[in-house]
Amino acid sequence: MRCMPDMLLDKAPLIMIDESRCVVCPICSSICPTHALKVNIEGAIEMPKVKGKISIDRGKCIPCHLCERVCPREAIRVEVKVSRKDELVKYHEGSPREAEGRITVDLDKCCYCGLCEDLCEALKVVWTRPEAPGFKPGLTVMVNEELCDYCGLCEKICPTRAIKVECYKSPPRTVEDPHIEGSIKVDEDLCVYCGLCAAVCPVDAVSCDSASTVGYVQLYVQWTQ
Repeated sequence: MRCMPDMLLDKAPLIMIDESRCVVCPICSSICPTHALKVNIEGAIEMPKVKGKISIDRGKCIPCHLCERVCPREAIRVEVKVSRKDELVKYHEGSPREAEGRITVDLDKCCYCGLCEDLCEALKVVWTRPEAPGFKPGLTVMVNEELCDYCGLCEKICPTRAIKVECYKSPPRTVEDPHIEGSIKVDEDLCVYCGLCAAVCPVDAVSCDSASTVGYVQLYVQWTQ
């Protein structure tokens, strides 16, 4: 074993990695606050397999792309079809479309599922790589109020109630409720049962059972949100 000078040991502890047990998740690099750990997942399929089980409650699942975006091994694939606003909002023929109102997004509540962006062109999510502490895949949600007519559909579709719409003046129109359909698949040959998908799911539709890291990761996300 290579020894470190005493002056360096005072600054950082010695880290030993048992590569015969490592499954290259890479949760350690995501959690590290100083980005001192880097993980190369090339060839990770050949690593030891972690035993576990992923369960999805289809009755609770929205579905959205959140679990797919946070998965460190790209083991989750989600297909989502969201009704577009122009399919749901019908304006009365010959009536003016002028609208007045206010829309706000509470970023502390936002889980960055992306459903609002799929629904309406007035909302855009600034995506990023999910990292600790919250493992959120987005930085912010931008609203183009020149395109927004305060129909309230984004507020209805938001699973965490992060969007608030106030309409002071509404044009004559009919607004149908948004509809979401889709499917989710987990490649268990790639999954290492880290539990991130279960930890970030806004509707608690995913559960993960594993004897390895899942308990720590789920608690870590809850404590730091």
